[in-house]
Amino acid sequence: MHCGRETIPSDVATTVMPILNIQEITDKLPTDAWSFIGKVINKTKVQNLSGRNGKYFYFEVVDTTSKIKCWVYNEEIPAFYSHLKINSFYKIQNVWVKKKTNVPTNLTYQHTCHIIFQNETVMHKMDDLIRSLEIVNKVETETTIGPLVFGIITMIGDFQNLKSTFDKKILKVREIIITDKSRTNIQINIWDEDSVHFLGQVGDVIQIKNGVKFNDIVSIYNFEINSKSQQTRLLKIWYEDYKHRSVTYNGPCNEEDLCACARIFQLTRQFKGTLRSLSLEDIHRQRISISRCLLKPYEEIQHLDQEKLKLDLKKLDLKIMSQMTNEELDTLLLVRGRNRRLQKLTEVIKSQNLSKE
Repeated sequence: MHCGRETIPSDVATTVMPILNIQEITDKLPTDAWSFIGKVINKTKVQNLSGRNGKYFYFEVVDTTSKIKCWVYNEEIPAFYSHLKINSFYKIQNVWVKKKTNVPTNLTYQHTCHIIFQNETVMHKMDDLIRSLEIVNKVETETTIGPLVFGIITMIGDFQNLKSTFDKKILKVREIIITDKSRTNIQINIWDEDSVHFLGQVGDVIQIKNGVKFNDIVSIYNFEINSKSQQTRLLKIWYEDYKHRSVTYNGPCNEEDLCACARIFQLTRQFKGTLRSLSLEDIHRQRISISRCLLKPYEEIQHLDQEKLKLDLKKLDLKIMSQMTNEELDTLLLVRGRNRRLQKLTEVIKSQNLSKE
């Protein structure tokens, strides 16, 4: 459901602005280039303007950073009033941002600006804006993610203790890899007690209700496992079907293959430009078994730092490759990216394998 004029399709990623940062665009012309997402926490009745003709109502929207008041006047009221539901999430764009006067200084959750709807304002109910992970992967850093992002869990890491660079506090975090029908892998981080007591399993559907993307990682602060929604049910059906359709050398793609693929994705993030990332689409298209022939070389490579990786790559390749079958060698070419040296080594080892037979 959307209110206001027709716009670009809702899956097209615009810059999603945290409510706290909206003050940066005060008094600029309304535009489709940015939007904000939040939960409606209250809504007034339609009231008469004091001392002059006209009507208005306002409502408040909150996200994890702040809350802000939105005002709707006169002829814009019918387009929005009946559609606004308290406790629902909305994406709102093309609005005026006005500086408030006389803002109380003793309120910690008070915004210095307010929003004014105009005749080109658009409001989407977030039930209609289920984002694919492919879209999430493309949005800019520091973008608010949620509330309706769903993914299949393909890897769950152990929780770790990290020291904050800001205040030196010890933070608890757990890394999780998820995917969806777009076959895009995304790393999400779960923090604090949620990371310690996380009960999700590989194959479960996680719904991200509130999170923020920093660089390539989404930190989530509110989520639900296997929610009773149609999107959860459809994603599980797709996941089971995908596992049976992804034929590899070892037969249907199983949980071990998918977990290994997620692990490879995580490792390749540490060595950007050196190793090629592998997606679920590669498993299906190349008909290869990930768990059988790829995870070992990647696991060994992760123990080297970047400089040592560049120096010892030839020796490491030869050591690992000499133990591989022809199918595994072909797969290694796929992962590393084709180059002459690696192709020559592959030909030599294949000849050695042939002589052994």
